[in-house]
Amino acid sequence: MEPEEIGLYTVFIEGKPLSSYKEYVDAVIESKKPKTQKTKKAGISRGVCSICGSQDAIAFDSSKVKFKFFTTNQIIFASSLSKNNYYKNMQMCSECFSKYQAGENYISNKLSTKLTAFDVLIIPQFIHGKPISKYDLEIATDKIIDSFNTVKSYEGIERLREEIGTSLDLTNEKSYFLLNFIFYEIDSQATKILRLIKDVDPSIFERVRIALENANKDVKEILGEKYKGTITLSTVYYINPIRIKDGKAVKYRDILEIYDAILTGKNLSKKHIINNLVDGVRIIKFKKGGYNIIPEKRYIEFYLLEASMYVKFLEYMGCLKEGERLDVSQLKIDENIKTFISNMNYNEQETAMFLLGYLIGQIGNVQYKKAQKGIQDEGTPNKPILNKINFNGLDKQKIIRLTKDVFNKLNQEKILHYNEVTFYDMKRLIDSNIRNWKLNKDESLFYVLSGYSYATAIPILKEKKEVGSNVSE
Repeated sequence: MEPEEIGLYTVFIEGKPLSSYKEYVDAVIESKKPKTQKTKKAGISRGVCSICGSQDAIAFDSSKVKFKFFTTNQIIFASSLSKNNYYKNMQMCSECFSKYQAGENYISNKLSTKLTAFDVLIIPQFIHGKPISKYDLEIATDKIIDSFNTVKSYEGIERLREEIGTSLDLTNEKSYFLLNFIFYEIDSQATKILRLIKDVDPSIFERVRIALENANKDVKEILGEKYKGTITLSTVYYINPIRIKDGKAVKYRDILEIYDAILTGKNLSKKHIINNLVDGVRIIKFKKGGYNIIPEKRYIEFYLLEASMYVKFLEYMGCLKEGERLDVSQLKIDENIKTFISNMNYNEQETAMFLLGYLIGQIGNVQYKKAQKGIQDEGTPNKPILNKINFNGLDKQKIIRLTKDVFNKLNQEKILHYNEVTFYDMKRLIDSNIRNWKLNKDESLFYVLSGYSYATAIPILKEKKEVGSNVSE
């Protein structure tokens, strides 16, 4: 082995490891203690320990800790608003400081993980029951991290609540605990807290598991087992556009807000969620760089199917309010389309846009087949109908114009008689709602593209034995 390949050395003196000498152990412990010079320079003697209340505390030594989540460069946090005077911000006696360092090491080694691009600390807070032993705490923390890591993959999420519950049922009096999630970033000598999500009941993960299963089922029930796309907690990051700079996520606050809502049951704005998803479509369509969504690895059709599952998942979690669902029994369209509309809880206006998009997909399928057979003129796009869609959004006037274009193209491609019933239902819903149109231009575009994606995916899945999906990356 090369010397640089060795990660740890043990020093021996006359055949005896240095770490076994009491003098060495005492020296190591002494080196970890906070320095007293800072308090002397500030003219401060010993004060009151912020933890145990003893009278033998000294100023908190930031050079001896791992997570520097405090500030020592802003006067508004200084003692008596005096520059460079932070001695009262936190004072600890040597014994409490040693325990603090031990706790830091334990958290860093045992309770640290990642969720997509974010570093996360998951700290259990025991609020009821007898204190558990060190051995039992080791088991509990291992279970918590292992179980949380599985929640990022769909296959492992169902084990989460069971494993945590089993690991903590260690005494006659059951310990009750909550979880605190700290999203953080190490920046030079500071620890930047990106988000603190407090007091999360571990049972929330059982709800997440059920919601994910149901959302996946709602789409796969129609598309069949050949569709391999799934969503997980990681989907929140990979489906919402985030700027990437120097390999790191920036302007991530929106994503962390969504994670917060999922874990704590807060409400989200459906319009805002859909606006984000449409921005993702534009990134793919116009091949924009610098985002976490990579256009070369995405297809609009499957991105939109994943987006439908994602929106449905948020509804199951109670983060989005469900609108007034359309009674699909009044529609005369294909039963599979009815089921999809019902599963997605679409209202009349959403259904109208979905059906309009479905018809665009039908036209696109015919045009694509012609292009493959060389029937279209050279240089013509595979699906010219997509040029009729304004990807900047669809207001009422654009919807009316697009409806006329779709009717003409159905005639031109000689498939109107196959889709006449669907066109009739779509036109009836638009006519009855157009004067009181509530969808904004991004929402209208989203549901049109959802219908297009549905119509496009069905024949693709029928032709291929297995679709390798990158939607859950």
